[in-house]
Amino acid sequence: MSQELDNKIRRLRAELTQVVREGNDEEGTLLRRLLAELERLENQRMALRGMRHPDIRGGSRVGLAV
Repeated sequence: MSQELDNKIRRLRAELTQVVREGNDEEGTLLRRLLAELERLENQRMALRGMRHPDIRGGSRVGLAV
């Protein structure tokens, strides 16, 4: 699942780069849609990784010895 999300994010970033370089989206509607999808996928990836590594979510719960 994580690898699939990473691949989708990589393809979406490549598409975003192409749209920006070509300048074919004068109104910015495609860019906004692609950015929203990228944000959604990145949030989904973070949630998935957080479920696998619970200590990452809220920061470390281990205190430092002083």
